[in-house]
Amino acid sequence: MYSDSFKELYDNLYKGLIVPKSYYSAHRNESGIELLEDHSQLCGNYFLYFIENLELEPLIDNLIIDLFGKNNLLSIKQILLFAVYYHDIGKINSNFQKVKVNSKKSSSNSNHSIFSEKVLTSFLLNEFPNQKSIIYLIGTVVSLHHTKLRDFSIKDYDESQDEIKIIQQIIQDTGLEIKEISKDEKFDFYSDNYSRDKIFIFVKLFYSLLVLSDSYSSMHYANSMKSMHPLNVIDSEIREKMIKSYSGVSYNANIDDITSGDISSCNNINELRKEILVECNDNMKRLVKDGNKIFMLSVPTGGGKTNISMKLVLNILEHDNSLKRIFYVFPFINIIEQNYKSIDNTLFNDSYFPNKLGLISDIYSRAYVNKYENMSDTDDSDFKLEQMLLIQNDNFLNNCVNVISNVNFFNSFIKNGGNNRYKIANMCNSVVVIDEIQTLSDKNIRTFYNFIKETSESLNIYYIIMSATLPDFNYFLDNVTIPQVINNPLKYYNHPIFKRNSIIFKKNSNDIDSIKKLLIEEIKVNYATGGVKVLITLNVVDTSRRVFDELRIDDDFNGFSFYLLNSTTSTLRRKKIIENIKKCPNGERIIIVSTQSIEAGVDIDCDFGIRDYSILDSIEQISGRINRECDAQKADISKLFVIKYKDGDTADSKKIYGNQERYKILNNMEDGMEEEILSTKHFDTYYGKLSEEVKKIARDNFKPIQGKIANLQYQSINNELDVIDTKVGKVDIFICDEIPLNNLSKYDREKIRALINDPRIVNAEKDAKIIIDDVIISSNVYVVWKEILSSTNKFEDVYIRRKITSLFNQFVISITNIKNNAYDSDLFDFLQTEGFVEVDERFDVVLSTPKFLEYYSFDDGLKSYEIKEAINNRSMGVIL
Repeated sequence: MYSDSFKELYDNLYKGLIVPKSYYSAHRNESGIELLEDHSQLCGNYFLYFIENLELEPLIDNLIIDLFGKNNLLSIKQILLFAVYYHDIGKINSNFQKVKVNSKKSSSNSNHSIFSEKVLTSFLLNEFPNQKSIIYLIGTVVSLHHTKLRDFSIKDYDESQDEIKIIQQIIQDTGLEIKEISKDEKFDFYSDNYSRDKIFIFVKLFYSLLVLSDSYSSMHYANSMKSMHPLNVIDSEIREKMIKSYSGVSYNANIDDITSGDISSCNNINELRKEILVECNDNMKRLVKDGNKIFMLSVPTGGGKTNISMKLVLNILEHDNSLKRIFYVFPFINIIEQNYKSIDNTLFNDSYFPNKLGLISDIYSRAYVNKYENMSDTDDSDFKLEQMLLIQNDNFLNNCVNVISNVNFFNSFIKNGGNNRYKIANMCNSVVVIDEIQTLSDKNIRTFYNFIKETSESLNIYYIIMSATLPDFNYFLDNVTIPQVINNPLKYYNHPIFKRNSIIFKKNSNDIDSIKKLLIEEIKVNYATGGVKVLITLNVVDTSRRVFDELRIDDDFNGFSFYLLNSTTSTLRRKKIIENIKKCPNGERIIIVSTQSIEAGVDIDCDFGIRDYSILDSIEQISGRINRECDAQKADISKLFVIKYKDGDTADSKKIYGNQERYKILNNMEDGMEEEILSTKHFDTYYGKLSEEVKKIARDNFKPIQGKIANLQYQSINNELDVIDTKVGKVDIFICDEIPLNNLSKYDREKIRALINDPRIVNAEKDAKIIIDDVIISSNVYVVWKEILSSTNKFEDVYIRRKITSLFNQFVISITNIKNNAYDSDLFDFLQTEGFVEVDERFDVVLSTPKFLEYYSFDDGLKSYEIKEAINNRSMGVIL
């Protein structure tokens, strides 16, 4: 009798179905073609490698016991191992050997995955006749391991005559007897009382482990790797260094030795931030000991929630030594950029971590890829392999700390293609911090909350859900109580130090003239002389551009500098604007016109502001940018005016938020109720009313999605469920322009100069220099990008391709593809027909032409209302 560990079970596994030295996997390296049994063995070794180094065995054991009973644990683990080892047994197919191995032409079927499933099922049914349910699940996974998880079905696969012959040939070669699971037996599986959420996760996890093992073992052989591909996980040494790094920040020193005090004695925001940190630290230690794994963290804007969350993460890592990774999840790119630097500097101080490769990575479309910025970049094969593995680490989330978007994170559960096939195994045994969770759509919030609950339980994921305006988890989940890390968060929200401003509703202010009037009156009374920063946040890009253009030509605002920030502002320009605002002299007079893209993650401090009407969460976010540092001397005069701008008869707020229940509820509240909630920070009143309506919507939408989860409809869920609930199409346009380097932030100037210093990029520039006389010629970025993509291998040279693409992406803007239903056309049609853009069909890129710059500038973005007038937008009735 042997142990039931995966390792010992694998060592004793029957591996005789594949005749030695008779078949090949079709993987090649300089030594030749890999034998099929060698690939099977290497794939099994990688599976065990993941199981051991990610400590997955207890999780899989618990899932099996919960789903199928402890008596079935041993046999099901053997079935999983057989599936891993024999996942490619269909390559015995003589047509596969002829076409894929020997490169001979043949019209016969040379596939292998479906044949692997047929052989594996026949073998397993003979060995484990009473395990039809698990054999059905695992066999389906094997049949899909080279594609993606699709909708599981009870229908029998209808083989062609050619396929029947191939199956018979393979069955004969392996000495087996054909056995199948009947339609009725599959139906019985769906009739049994399994936990459907757990089955869904179990299948997704095994699929992830199988395709990871297959991918890594194939790469291992192809590149003649001498050792297993490293798994970047947090061990005891890294954890201790992270703790020291965090404590090395002055305001985090000796936090574990401090006890909570009387917050009424706090005289400034830094003292209050420390009190919040101390309470959270003490409470988290108790909460994790009590067995909690999901936590809500409500902290006032400016209260230091990211810094607090890092301490809570470290507490959890100390509590549970099996945890391997940290995920920071943010809704917007600008929040990722800002917080990545803070997390990196706080947890990974250079004195403890001189080399950060594999430790922390910011993973999003606009992130610069330049992992070797301070190292020599060579082109030898070993270094190219290292670069390739670095990109794969980001694709598969194989870093100790991954800073990602909420789309990237939740897609790992709900999407079935691309890199989402691999990720879930790397998310097990981790701590996940999700910021601004209220940005998830109302209709799907219950579904995503349910994924959080189920993965926390099944995959040992600890969740910290944080926001300044947090909807209570307990409103949306059944049979679970999620604790707040802070006892009575209102004591901090209502502390005098956080009374940073007054919020005043002016719903009768509904046009540009009323905005001007508010500005003139407030400036005259409180800011007639000296410096002042004003923030005007509107809901629609079109309106923001109109207001910006009107204000900067108005004599009443002579002496002011103007900045425009909306979704047509490039990320390069946005960072420069924020740098200018933060560095401006005290006497500077500034007006910033923005859309709601400013509300989260933009670290600026303004004296007063105007916010177009919206949902309360958004108004509170903007309020946090007014007297952000809680200067008591400013608090009496710092104000946020909430207006209700209209374009014609329709409020802009209704165009953006009209379909959201939180907007409808807010609109139906008694006069003055919004101001009272925002003043007292009693968001529970808001969410209390909101939750009943949202629960109905979320419940109505949750039922059909839950039905698809129960029936393992992976493709249907992929098609129907999205993290961002939007039907608005976008057009991505690469901007061909000449941009002086001084118009970029210091950060971007340094990043771009370092990135294009790569010898391969220098070589590709030829007559298309990217920087000439301190001016970036973005059209030359496009030329170099094309040259590199055309002359390199998409697998072997993935790093340099991703590197130049990261530069290319800096010059792409995304605009709403507004529709003109009367003429069955859209904005893209207009731009292309009129010569504002051209399309490179080979590379699937939309490029701006010189004519486009009539409507667009790097400094001020898109003149959206002029474009709308040009394409007769009055008949469109849509939003830009």
